[in-house]
Amino acid sequence: MRDEEKVRRTVYISDISEGCTEAQLAGFFRDCGQLVDVRVCGDPNSAMRFAFIEFTTEQSALWALNKSSSILGNFPIRVSPSKTAIVPVNNTYLPRSIEERELVARTVFVGNIDRVVEREQLCEFFANLCGPVSKIRLLGESQHAAKIAFIEFTTAGSARAALKLSGALLGTLPLRVSPSKTPVRVEARRSGEVRPPPASAPLAGPPLPAGLRLLPASMGVRLQGPALPQQVMGQPPQLPPALLMAVAGLQLHPEAHFG
Repeated sequence: MRDEEKVRRTVYISDISEGCTEAQLAGFFRDCGQLVDVRVCGDPNSAMRFAFIEFTTEQSALWALNKSSSILGNFPIRVSPSKTAIVPVNNTYLPRSIEERELVARTVFVGNIDRVVEREQLCEFFANLCGPVSKIRLLGESQHAAKIAFIEFTTAGSARAALKLSGALLGTLPLRVSPSKTPVRVEARRSGEVRPPPASAPLAGPPLPAGLRLLPASMGVRLQGPALPQQVMGQPPQLPPALLMAVAGLQLHPEAHFG
């Protein structure tokens, strides 16, 4: 189903009382129609809380707008059309062990991130205000209206402090911070980590010209084959075009030499 349809069936609720649960919200809006999902965001002990409710029909979402200014808990809530759909939770990403459940307690989900904000800026912002950050996964491109991120801290206390930053401005948009339901699982290519290739993995590059072969890595990267032109008066040797293409495609060892 297209996201646009989900957005039209979703309402955004703000000014939620402390301690109000997803179950209480679901009960309050049940008379508007059948609900698909309810998501409360923000620190449970803070007034900076908000929620999203998705209904099965657009008409139910329109009826829910009439509940704006109704008292729920200690305060009147505000209900408005949502600009985003609720991101579904993929069960494959939920905690799989006691260790991962502990990681979730140290992780927050951050939405509505200004598209110009980069990973380093986001890390510095939360590290300075909440505590050391161990992992960040930032999703979204510059053409998107906003980005989202999962941030894992070194302590659960830092994650609780981060929840209080919901509504804080970073760039030109107010952040939306809520507890994460999943741990951060960052692939090596996305986290900046570089994993060395297996020892048996061949070097990348185009096929070598006939008559040439690579000697073992323990000897450095060495081409063996017909004699190559020697260096004259400090100038590099003039290699045949086919050999130049082959060498350019190799990931040369620092001690690479030809002979």
